[in-house]
Amino acid sequence: MTSVQTAALPLSIIVPVYNAAPWLNRCLAGIAGQTFRDWECLLIDDGSTDESGAICDAWQQKDPRFAAVHQKNAGVSAARNKGLSLAKGEQIAFCDADDVFSPTAMEYALAMHRQAPEAMVIWGFTTDPERFAQKPGALDFSVLPKAAFDGVAWVEILYNAVWNRLFDAEKLRQKQLFFRDELGQAGAAVICEDGEFVARYLDQCAPERGWQIAYCPAPLYYYAQDNTTSLSTTATGTGAAEEGPDLRENLAQILKQEWDGLLAYAPAFPEGYCLETDAVVRHYLAAAAQLAYQCKAARKPMDRALLHHPCLANMLAYCKKAKLYSPYYLPLRTGNYALAARLWLLDATENRSFGRWDWLGYYLLGGKWKRA
Repeated sequence: MTSVQTAALPLSIIVPVYNAAPWLNRCLAGIAGQTFRDWECLLIDDGSTDESGAICDAWQQKDPRFAAVHQKNAGVSAARNKGLSLAKGEQIAFCDADDVFSPTAMEYALAMHRQAPEAMVIWGFTTDPERFAQKPGALDFSVLPKAAFDGVAWVEILYNAVWNRLFDAEKLRQKQLFFRDELGQAGAAVICEDGEFVARYLDQCAPERGWQIAYCPAPLYYYAQDNTTSLSTTATGTGAAEEGPDLRENLAQILKQEWDGLLAYAPAFPEGYCLETDAVVRHYLAAAAQLAYQCKAARKPMDRALLHHPCLANMLAYCKKAKLYSPYYLPLRTGNYALAARLWLLDATENRSFGRWDWLGYYLLGGKWKRA
């Protein structure tokens, strides 16, 4: 595979295009309208059979910052890899052909990068067109260690896409990091090329002192839902039959690392935490219940030290103080880990009984705590 070329521009935007004619002009108008203007946009037409190729050519003629590249159909991963092989930018951004960048998206992204050059820059997204249409405010972002950010990433599903972050082109070159072609082809059992690429980037390209995350929660990207044929919204092909809830490998180790990271960043966590505190607390209480279930299912002893971790104790105390309800609060607070495990299983398998247990816990606490 051809390696990424020497960087010469601040930014390359890569747009894989396949039969996206109804949405492509909307996407490219969003890129052309960026308040930051020093970029190139590589339009990789992956063998489209509609008017997408002609639209790419028209934008190339209208604005020299756009470059149209046509290739035989090989899938979204191959299209993105083609873009990587041609990119001249110091930073790489991706946009799907049916989605839209906010006008200030690249300005804000590169401002975050300048202020935190070793951090991975990540921004929020929305599927709500009315929310996206609201005029963006001034740039507001936080920089924190990855371990202290991972809870937010789980809550907001921020590690599963490539279009909500910047990638360092030099790091991609050094590691020869490309998308796996087989994961981006129609007919794959699971469409997960984005998350797999992000995971390898985080693993292989981490700075010496570990990742910092520069995160702007504003919805700078519109993740459109009006293209029902998009590989981002559909998976053709047949996956394995469901045999039970999704389990997380090394969950105890992950939770200890993240809880240690949260306390290192905000010693009184959840107090002093700057991002979606309630949602993150609820996420971690559910994760603790999941750990109880996985230990029980594997017939392994509970990690009592982890379940007495000061971060978990802080979160339970925060729930009581803020009257923040979670169905896992009472089981974890009282040390009834078997019940916590059962509740998590009912929730993960969408069992109707979970709702009864959920409301029972809510009314046992007086029926006035904040629900999600």
